[in-house]
Amino acid sequence: MNTFEQVYEIYFNRIYKFVFRLTGQEDDARDLTQETFMKLNNHLPSFLNHENPKAWVYKVAANACLNHLKRKEHYRKIVDEVGRENAAAASTEEEFIKNENLKQLRKGLEKLLPRDQIILSLYQDGLSYSNMAEILKVKKTSIGKILSRAVEKLARQISEEK
Repeated sequence: MNTFEQVYEIYFNRIYKFVFRLTGQEDDARDLTQETFMKLNNHLPSFLNHENPKAWVYKVAANACLNHLKRKEHYRKIVDEVGRENAAAASTEEEFIKNENLKQLRKGLEKLLPRDQIILSLYQDGLSYSNMAEILKVKKTSIGKILSRAVEKLARQISEEK
């Protein structure tokens, strides 16, 4: 992995999906993914020499998302429009139920603290506890508890929505 193009090829889709799960918006996901790769390009030598490049790129993306979510938090109004549009477009009962479940999941995630959103997304991407600890700047031994609490909070948010 010696060139920016190679790094971009390897990580772009992963980072875009990670960022999209956190933001829920295509435009925001594109912008934050672009911001991540601009930083990577500006610091390519340190990225290439990092002992864990995957954690490095996820950490940059997570920080970009965290900053974005903090800014957005001041202006965010919970709008149910997307869920209603998806439900109206559902042609079968099964699709309707799936859309409702996704809507509840998205609402539950939006109500979590940004750190909880990030750890759940990192876990979904299959990152190791070591990588998650490095990205979140916590001890590896704390990741299990942080992740468990985030799952509990998400489950509580979803059950309160019902």
